[in-house]
Parts: sequence; structure tokens; C-alpha cells
Amino acid sequence: MANDTSQVLSQSTTTILQTSQRDARGRFIKREKDTETVPSVALDNKEHFVKVNIEPIKDQDSAQLPAKKSKIAVTKSPYFTPPISPAPSKKGPVTPKKRATSKLGPGAELKEGEKLPQPSPARPPRSPAGIISCIPFPSLLSSTFGLIQERLAHDPFRLLVAVTFLNRTHGKHAIPIFFKLMQAYPTPEALVAAPKEDIVAIIHHLGLQNQRATTYQNYARMWLEEPPAKHKRYPVRNYPFPENPDTPIKKSEVLTDNDPRTNAWEIGHIVQGPYALDSWRIFCRDILRGVATGWNGEGGAEGFQPEWMRVMPKDKELRAFLRWMWMKEGYEWDPETGEKDIAREYVVMAVEEGRIGWDERGGLRVLEEKVELPVVTM
Repeated sequence: MANDTSQVLSQSTTTILQTSQRDARGRFIKREKDTETVPSVALDNKEHFVKVNIEPIKDQDSAQLPAKKSKIAVTKSPYFTPPISPAPSKKGPVTPKKRATSKLGPGAELKEGEKLPQPSPARPPRSPAGIISCIPFPSLLSSTFGLIQERLAHDPFRLLVAVTFLNRTHGKHAIPIFFKLMQAYPTPEALVAAPKEDIVAIIHHLGLQNQRATTYQNYARMWLEEPPAKHKRYPVRNYPFPENPDTPIKKSEVLTDNDPRTNAWEIGHIVQGPYALDSWRIFCRDILRGVATGWNGEGGAEGFQPEWMRVMPKDKELRAFLRWMWMKEGYEWDPETGEKDIAREYVVMAVEEGRIGWDERGGLRVLEEKVELPVVTM
């Protein structure tokens, strides 16, 4: 059987060599199809024929290359976005630019009209991450917290103008200019009659001076034409609650105090901003309605609850102020939910020792050391 196999293979090899053609130099000419019909040897002694592809013979010593691995699709996480690597540039690697240096070496002299290059000013160091400055609470025995609204509670018009100043500018810049404007035009009548350019000249340091001047004069004009009055409430959209589609309020409606709908206020025809509305409700509404002689319930009936106890402001200073007010009542108040708990003894003690501060979010913090209150001039 082995002899028959070798004989068949030798015959097939001879047939392949005989049918191969050579060129003038004796080199084999490539045929269109490198296939030959070769008889195969089977155990049943019957002859079968198969097509065999003739391929170049590989060096036995050469290592066989591993098969290419199929690409696996990258699984994307629904919880985070992986960093995107920058696409390679078609222009080749980018060489970093060298900083411009002075052409003047040691001992070199300046030419006429030439100036030395000035170094760029150094940037101020940044505060460490996670550090939030705190302003300490005043003592619970103090009569004021330090807000400008406390000082203007007796003058609702000036209070509205003041909170409009504070709505876009830091208090230390806005309050002095506010008092300068009120000194020049102390009443709504004077503010309406003032030339707009004169108001702009006073407040131009704050920016947006033309828009601000128009706003202040509009406040004064509406205050004179239709001043806030008891039993006249004007709609304010989505304040303090989202609109109720079942009980909508038309823009032209004026509600009385007997109307159960809540999103309407006595100054809703003048201002619509939540900061101004919160401030006016805390310090002015009870007096306007005649239910008390002071914003903290002074002169009210027995068991009267002042308006400030129902306000839920978003402003950090008003939140801190109301937390201080509730603590004077003996409660720790949550500005997010409005819930109250009995004030803990160590928290009250920390307030008295000057170790409670409020941060940029209106949150309270117990400090390790006493922090002196900033000096505020009003």
C-alpha cells in the first residue's frame, strides 16, 4: 500500500513538472490557475480525484503567524461617559511653541525706542477645593441680624428699590449707592420727576445703569398710580407654588383676601421676582394688612403668626435670617422642607459663643473657634 502511494505521488509530481512552462531564462511561467487534478488514495482501492491548490512552500523554520483576533464591540456604561481621546492630526505631530524670550542678553544695551518685555502679572492663588467661607450668626439676644431690609421695613417703597439693587450686585457695592440715590430722590414723586440721565450718573458704577434707572422709575410710577392696598391682590405666576390648572388666575384679575387662591400678592402688579416678594412679605405685608404694627407680630392678636413664618425663600441671606429668627423662637428650621425641631442645647450654646456660621448656600455650620461679626455700616 505504501509503495502504491509513493508511486501515485511521484507520477503526479512528474505530470505537474511536465506541464509547467519556462521562459527564455528557464524560469517557470505563472499559470492562470495553480490547480492540478491529483488522484487520491483511498482504503477501498477505488480511485478518486480532488483538486489541490498549489501554494508557495513556506520555510519550515519560519514561525506561523497567529490568527487575527476579531474586534470586540466596546460596552458603553450608562453611568458615565468615558473620556474622548483626541483624533490624530493629519498634519503630523505638533511641536510645542517656544515662549518668546528677550533678545537682550546680559550686558546688552537697549536701542533707542526699544522697551524691555514686561512679565505677565501673576494670578492670585485659588482657594482650596471644598472651602466655603462662613459668616457668623449674631447673638440670639441681638435685636437685628444685619439685613438692609430690617432697616427699611417701615418704608416699603425704598425696600423694593433696595432689594432690586441687591438682586444683581453685592451688598457692599450696592447699598452705599442706594443710599446716595435715595438722598437725591427721597420719594417716589421725586424719582419719577428726575431726569433719567441724572439717575444713570449716580448708579453707573453698578452696571446696567440704563435698565436699572428705567426699572426704578417704573416702580415709582406704578406705586403712585396704584399703591399696594389691603384686599387687592395681583396674580404672580408660580409664586410661591406652581400654577394649579384647576384654579387658574387671569392676568387681569384682582383678588380679595377672601379668595382662597394663593398665587396673588398686594405688590404683584409692581414686582414679580421671588427675592423682592419674599423680602416684602417678611418685613412689610403684616403692617399693610393691618394685622400687626411690626413685621415680627408686634401688636397682633393673641396667637397671631407673623408672615415671615410662612416664607420659604431661596436666597441664602434670607434663609440664614429666618434660621436665626426660628432659633430665637427655640427651633431649628429646615429651609428646604419648612420642618422645625426643638433647638439642641449645644447649637444654641454655639450661637451664643459666636461659633455658628452660615455659608454661601444658607446652610449652618458649627465652627471650632469664635468668628467676629463683620462691621456693617447702614
